[in-house]
Amino acid sequence: MGKTVTLARAMVVRKRLAGKLVRLESDIRAYNSVVVGNEREVDVGAALVERLKLVNRLATLKLTIFEASAPVRHVIIGLSEAKAEIAFMNSIDTSHGAVKNPYSVQSEQRDAAIRRAEVVSTVEELEVDIDELQSALDHHNATTNVTLPE
Repeated sequence: MGKTVTLARAMVVRKRLAGKLVRLESDIRAYNSVVVGNEREVDVGAALVERLKLVNRLATLKLTIFEASAPVRHVIIGLSEAKAEIAFMNSIDTSHGAVKNPYSVQSEQRDAAIRRAEVVSTVEELEVDIDELQSALDHHNATTNVTLPE
């Protein structure tokens, strides 16, 4: 059985394992085929064995994190949706009144149904929601313990 850590720490371990996997796969790709006579700096066979162990450990850890996150999955989805809504709101063209046309020397009159102030207000409200959701998620991650896979 592995070490018991907080869910927050488990997510840090997951990120480190994923980084290690990327580096290992890069080495396998880089050193699999070398010019005859040149030294192979990586034992590709051993690296493949290590990669498979790492992939299995990472998959187990991801499942552990997924299961431990079940009570706050609605919070995670709410965060994602609020961030997507902010991105959408910030993408709305709120040009209103006389606006210089970049393809002409003349300006054109624009009529924005949604004005910049409304966008700013909506984004600020969503940011307050995000802060509350993030606090709930952080609390869960800091107080929930999981066992790391070996």
